[in-house]
Amino acid sequence: MTALLFGKLPPLMLLSVRSFLYALAALIAYRLLHGTVATRGLLKDRQTGGVSALRLQMLMATAIAAVSYAVAIGRQTTSHFPPVDSRLLALVGGSNGLVLIKQALGKFSKLVGSEPQL
Repeated sequence: MTALLFGKLPPLMLLSVRSFLYALAALIAYRLLHGTVATRGLLKDRQTGGVSALRLQMLMATAIAAVSYAVAIGRQTTSHFPPVDSRLLALVGGSNGLVLIKQALGKFSKLVGSEPQL
């Protein structure tokens, strides 16, 4: 898709984009490790107060997909971004879909007066 929009990226531009992404990843990792990014309640289930298994699997699926694509970008030798693997799209889409379904069922159950069974 990006090749259609921008054509072939020159090697210097590809290096610049890679460098920016690596620097951004390093900055985010640094801020996460030093506690300047608010992560409190990220995995909290609002109904039970405990850790939400669905939120945890969504976080893990997103992290796996991000690392996999970052590795693919790092291995890329041409001036194009690598194609996104359809399995990664299915993993992230399915994971986010489950969380959205649970939220929709929670909203619906408030209208009907029962609890969701996910």
